[in-house]
Amino acid sequence: MSCVIIEGLKVSFAGREILHGLDVKFPANKISVILGRSGSGKSTLLRSINRLNECFDGYRGDGEIKILINGSLVSVFDIALTELRRRAGMVFQSPNPLPMSIRKNIAMPLNLAFRLSNAETEKIIREKLEQTALWSEVKDRLNDSAMSLSGGQQQRLCLARALALQPDLLLLDEPTSSLDKAAANKIEDMILSLKNKISVIVVSHSLQQAEKLADYLVTIDDGYIKEGK
Repeated sequence: MSCVIIEGLKVSFAGREILHGLDVKFPANKISVILGRSGSGKSTLLRSINRLNECFDGYRGDGEIKILINGSLVSVFDIALTELRRRAGMVFQSPNPLPMSIRKNIAMPLNLAFRLSNAETEKIIREKLEQTALWSEVKDRLNDSAMSLSGGQQQRLCLARALALQPDLLLLDEPTSSLDKAAANKIEDMILSLKNKISVIVVSHSLQQAEKLADYLVTIDDGYIKEGK
C-alpha cells in the first residue's frame, strides 16, 4: 500500500518550472528517501505533499497528490491545511524550536490540536522525548529554554514535537545537514526506529545516508524522477 501517490505534479515559481509532471508512489510504513543534488527539486517535491509550497510568492502548481489517512487515500486539496500539516508533519534542514521552554515546545502544539489533561500531556511529552533519545538529556531541565539546547538536541526536539501530534506521515527535509556526525547518527538511528510504525519520507543529498535509511529510493534530477526502487 502507498502512503503517498503523486500524479502529474508540476510546480513553478515566478514562471520557472521546477517539477515537470512527476509521477511517484511512496510505500506506507516504510522509510523512503528522495535523493538528489542541490537544486534538483527534491525539497520542492517534499513540500508539495503538505502544500507548503503555497507559502512562497509566485507559486503555481498542477497535478494530484493523495496521502493515506486512517487507511484511506485522500486528496491533500480536500483537507483543511491545519489538519493536513498535522497529518503530514514536517521537520526542516535547520532546527526550528519555538522560543519557549523545552516542555512548552511539545505541550503548546498538543494543546492546540487535542483536548488533553495535564497528566496526558506530560505523558506524551515524556514518551516522545524518550522516542527521540532526548529524555535522559533534558528531563531535569524541561522548563529551560529550548534555545539552550545544542543543534542536534534541538533537531530531536523538533522531531519529538512533530511525532507528538500523531502524524500519519513524517516529512524530513535534510534533517541532519546542519549537524555534526555524532548528532546526525543519533537522528538517523531514531529515523530507523520508526520503520514499520509510521510512513517517513526523507530528503537527502548523501548517498551514504540514503543507503543506510532507505527502504525505497527515488532519485530526482533537474525536476524529473530518474529512478525509483
